[in-house]
Amino acid sequence: MNLLFEDEIVQENVKCGKGCSFCCHTQVSVTRDEAELLAQRIIDGIDIDLERLYRQSKAENSSAEWYKMDHKTRACVFLGPEGECTVYEDRPSVCRTNNVVSDPANCSTEDGKEKSVRLLNTYASDMIIMAHFSNSKENGALPQMLFRSLDNRVQRQSKDLTK
Repeated sequence: MNLLFEDEIVQENVKCGKGCSFCCHTQVSVTRDEAELLAQRIIDGIDIDLERLYRQSKAENSSAEWYKMDHKTRACVFLGPEGECTVYEDRPSVCRTNNVVSDPANCSTEDGKEKSVRLLNTYASDMIIMAHFSNSKENGALPQMLFRSLDNRVQRQSKDLTK
């Protein structure tokens, strides 16, 4: 991906950037490994809205349930106040490959509907991600996987305290 972004034409045509957070209101899939990494970031001090994470996790893997939530509730729990990703260096692989080359206004899902957008061709990266998802022990919607990972950590700590 980094090599792709060294291309001047790519740099000129990709419309995404810090503060453009339309896609941060869509349902994102992650592997268990990615969820564990993000859970560790929370343990290490990244502040998130745990209540919103819980509400989002109730949608499980259902897009229909996800889009029943209001736009503000659908915002990624790692989305900062200025529309920046607070875990940018550790963001999910899917977030790394969604780069829009069409009008970014079409990325908005505020009305609860996904519109057609043109994405940068990241075929090679997408194939690696698909292989990783296929070989991962578990994957699913980020809120569900992250909530489960945090819950598992709490349960393990509780067991350790009772020993």
